[in-house]
Amino acid sequence: MWVREKINKTLLVSGMLLLTLYSCKKNDSGSAAYDRLGRSSAPAAVRVHLTDGPGDFDALNIDIKSIMVSINDTTWVTLPLFRPGIYNILSYRDGMDTLIGTLGITAGNITGMRLILGTDNSVVVKGVSYPLTLPLADTSVRVHLRFGRADRWEDEDDDAARKLTIVPGGVYDIYLDFDAGMSVHGRDGDDMDRDHDKYADRFVFIPMIKAYVKTNLGRLVGDVLPASAAATVYVDNGIDTISAIPKSGGYFTFNMLPEGTYQVIIVPSVTGYANDTLDNVIITSGRTTSLGTITLH
Repeated sequence: MWVREKINKTLLVSGMLLLTLYSCKKNDSGSAAYDRLGRSSAPAAVRVHLTDGPGDFDALNIDIKSIMVSINDTTWVTLPLFRPGIYNILSYRDGMDTLIGTLGITAGNITGMRLILGTDNSVVVKGVSYPLTLPLADTSVRVHLRFGRADRWEDEDDDAARKLTIVPGGVYDIYLDFDAGMSVHGRDGDDMDRDHDKYADRFVFIPMIKAYVKTNLGRLVGDVLPASAAATVYVDNGIDTISAIPKSGGYFTFNMLPEGTYQVIIVPSVTGYANDTLDNVIITSGRTTSLGTITLH
């Protein structure tokens, strides 16, 4: 009897010791960290992706040095890039993106983002590369935050749009949508169009970048035929207008549209084809809306 009790006590102590050692090892490794209320205290992973709202160029090369993130409007931290340097924005279109950096944040709100650019920026038009000049000497470029349901560029006063709340232990994917068409202008202030020749080497670079998370966002896809019409597709919700240039086969996609009702306008660049307009196109969060095949006449 005495021997059995001694064995049981030994097993109990050993089990408690093993449990203690396992728990300590697990916490020390960082694989699971919790406070006294059982909440995770491990840093959240903020992952930043680069994607594109296309423009009618051969390439748009952006010299990205770093990304700055504001926490609670009080502290700016640097998000390390996997590869600082030149990115051709037009490589990340029609649903493609690239992960450019990650940042660990314990808690708080992301309330601001800025891109720090270098000076080696250029646009390639009809096979010819032209330097892009920033209108100001300051190479720190503001990113327009649209984390909430804001549907406009000027969203500084929309608290829901300009704040992303970070919960410890979470994973957050932020997409920087670089609107190439709205970012390159003639030096006289005109927007770029398909007749680039009149601008020659007089390009001005005014980066327009929106930051999204995929919550409250939907997707729109379709095909425009014939592809030889070289059409541009515009979507408009009465507040903001976004464009897409179909691929060579006519396929186009808008990947991060705030839910709502849109008008879709297809504008061919080749004479002989008429514009086409689709009204009351509904975009729903988390879903893909397909317009099927749109044939221009």
